[in-house]
Amino acid sequence: DLSANNLETNFKAIQNAFELSLLQKNRRLNSLYLWGATLFSFMLIIILLLIIRNLDRSKKNIFSLEQLNITIKARNTQLQQTLTELEDSREENMRIMKTVYHDLRGPIGGITMAAELMLDDTHHNTDDVEMLSMIQTSGQDAISLINDMLQVTSVVEINKQPVYLPSLLEFCANIALFKADEKQQEIIVQAEPVLFLVDEEKMRRVIGNLLSNAIKFSAIGGKIILKAYQSVNSLIVTCEDFGVGVPENERELIFDMFTVAKKIGTNGEETFGMGLAICKQIVQAHNGQISCHPKAGYGTVFRIVIKG
Repeated sequence: DLSANNLETNFKAIQNAFELSLLQKNRRLNSLYLWGATLFSFMLIIILLLIIRNLDRSKKNIFSLEQLNITIKARNTQLQQTLTELEDSREENMRIMKTVYHDLRGPIGGITMAAELMLDDTHHNTDDVEMLSMIQTSGQDAISLINDMLQVTSVVEINKQPVYLPSLLEFCANIALFKADEKQQEIIVQAEPVLFLVDEEKMRRVIGNLLSNAIKFSAIGGKIILKAYQSVNSLIVTCEDFGVGVPENERELIFDMFTVAKKIGTNGEETFGMGLAICKQIVQAHNGQISCHPKAGYGTVFRIVIKG
């Protein structure tokens, strides 16, 4: 009996110890749950505060964006008004410029013609002839500049007609031959015997300008090669010289109006910097492109491509 009582007592002690251990574990678990709930509540409060703060900031940002949008709209309206005023001013300036150029061309042409007539008189001494030649040359340059300015201020209108390429190039070469002879230069024409639709008068102006530049920037005794041929459905015109060439950083600038990429010719010829810009206008009006390329060794090749 004593052994049974001891066994029962030990069993109860073990049971009590187990229950006590279980209660302690439950207490620790409850403590952990409490800490977890407290931490979660604290984090939730922080998140809510952050959300409220961000909402407040968002409202302020939305208000700032609305104010900025109002300011941008006002500035855009002012800018549009300024652009409209500038466009009106530009058109008025163009109208005035055209009037001035037309009015200048008449008297300058008269002065140039008078100088030419006086040069035909063989009774002038050497000094008079030199002075009259200077007046004639200056007048011709002034008329050329006025014509260029009138071309700049006008919209290029194209009237395409079938043009025989050899005739077009020969005509331009013959016009340029006088200046080429002054520098003992040779112009070689190579044209494929085909017809192509272009505005003949406008293309004469383009090719004439390219020849003039080639003569201007080639040395005395130089050679200029003018070519034209048809490739697939496109017209290709090239003007090749053996002159001073064009630096790589200026090959795009030379086609800009009033470009600063100007040079003096090999014989001191002056340039106005508008000829190639006008050429570009005319070629683009033909749905074409004009470009400048270095020539192997030295010199320059101007290339025109016009789609048929």
